[in-house]
Amino acid sequence: MSPELPSKAEKTASSNAIDIDILYDAGNVVSDKLGLVFELPEMLRPVYEKFGIDIPAYIGDNSFRLPVPATCIVEQDGSVR
Repeated sequence: MSPELPSKAEKTASSNAIDIDILYDAGNVVSDKLGLVFELPEMLRPVYEKFGIDIPAYIGDNSFRLPVPATCIVEQDGSVR
């Protein structure tokens, strides 16, 4: 699951030989409910830009809110472990 726009996530997966389905979490709605979202500090944004990482272009908004990498197990009843 990723806040990346579907076209960007597809490009990321393809260029890294990742062969899995990636769910689009627009606005980090699900990740936020799981308590996994943080905002990239202002002082780090220029560092990302120097490496050519344009976060707003990838997530489709100007929030700089990103999910912490995590693994979740979802039970058949929809509960998350």
